[in-house]
Amino acid sequence: MAKRRADGEGTLYQTKDGRWRGEVSLGYKADGKPRRKIIYGDLRGDVLKRLKEITRQHGAGIDVASGGQTLGRFLQEWLENTVRLKNRPQTYRSYEWIVRTHLQPGLGSISLEKLTPQKVQAFLNERHKQGLSATTVKHVNAALRAALSQAQRWQLVSQNAAKLVTLPRATRYKVTILDAGQAQAFLKATADTRNEALYSVALSLGLRRGEAIGLRWCDVDLIRGTLRVDHSLERIKGKGVLLSDPKSDRAKRTLRMPQVCISALLRQRERQETDRQWAGSGGRKAVSFSPPEWGRHYSPRWSLGMLDRHCKPLVFLPFDFMICVIPVHHCCWRKEFTQS
Repeated sequence: MAKRRADGEGTLYQTKDGRWRGEVSLGYKADGKPRRKIIYGDLRGDVLKRLKEITRQHGAGIDVASGGQTLGRFLQEWLENTVRLKNRPQTYRSYEWIVRTHLQPGLGSISLEKLTPQKVQAFLNERHKQGLSATTVKHVNAALRAALSQAQRWQLVSQNAAKLVTLPRATRYKVTILDAGQAQAFLKATADTRNEALYSVALSLGLRRGEAIGLRWCDVDLIRGTLRVDHSLERIKGKGVLLSDPKSDRAKRTLRMPQVCISALLRQRERQETDRQWAGSGGRKAVSFSPPEWGRHYSPRWSLGMLDRHCKPLVFLPFDFMICVIPVHHCCWRKEFTQS
């Protein structure tokens, strides 16, 4: 005789077509009607196991009665109600692109509660076989992992399926770093150009692209020889190029400038004063590297084009530095260069 189940474990019986039907009570709706979860399976043990898991999740406060929310619907809610409010605009754009391009087409129709590590693993493997690089697969999984972590906090799922998968091994890109001689030759070749101070600051202090082109005169103390980094220039969709906070609080820092930076910034200030007189406008608060008729900063993308234009004639530079135009804060950060 089968063992009698305890109260709350639900009802389990075999239907006329041979399948097993399980039903568990989950309390009552707002109108007083009972809320039930019904599942079917070919094997009695599988259905009983699922009933116990639903009962456990319900006891932990997870909403298992709704059951109709798909991953795609949840991802859209997560983007608008969490990512857009909490993260930087660039992070939102990256996550939105991953959701729209990869997660929605591949996993969007799956019910959130039925998303298993096996399904996520199969999805990532298939994307990798279709030609997606290992690095991009890693980014796709990172976005899904972040979204499911929020789902766990909202008690919509009991586990984060994206944390339990195995990712393909990514080939680590070896960045080519300029030595002190190459960096000095590059600065010599770009001397007396509008970007001289930009390259000097970026190469000797290791600034990121947005930090360097978003520099303001109030951030520079030419007497003490210090430079304060507390913002970055980036393009925000629908708003243009604006100053924003750095990537993290640790990115806010005060740096001591070598003489090569101070000299280049002094020449840049003289050049900017001449531009101001030519344009007949008030002085700019920004350390402007763009022509005076523009009346605005370089955009981050345009600065890469300018760097590429200056690099191509210099045959001594590494090939990947010229063609790929690596962000300059990766190219040279050598003690002997700043001391030279």
